[in-house]
Amino acid sequence: MAADEAVSLELLRTVKRTGVQLQIGFNRRFDPQFQMVHDQTAKAAPAERQVVKITSRDPDLLPHALIQKNRWFSV
Repeated sequence: MAADEAVSLELLRTVKRTGVQLQIGFNRRFDPQFQMVHDQTAKAAPAERQVVKITSRDPDLLPHALIQKNRWFSV
């Protein structure tokens, strides 16, 4: 949504004030671990490459204290 927490919260307040619908997607190409896999694969010879199907969505839950601090779903 934004690289800065304050900007994200302002965006959420604007959405609430205007009543528009907001949909957010996360593109894995910006995930550092996925970028590392991409870079490693690009270096490999074609015979060394393999197809990997990933079914995991997120590596971990957000820390409870962070969720409580921000209350993202009730801004």
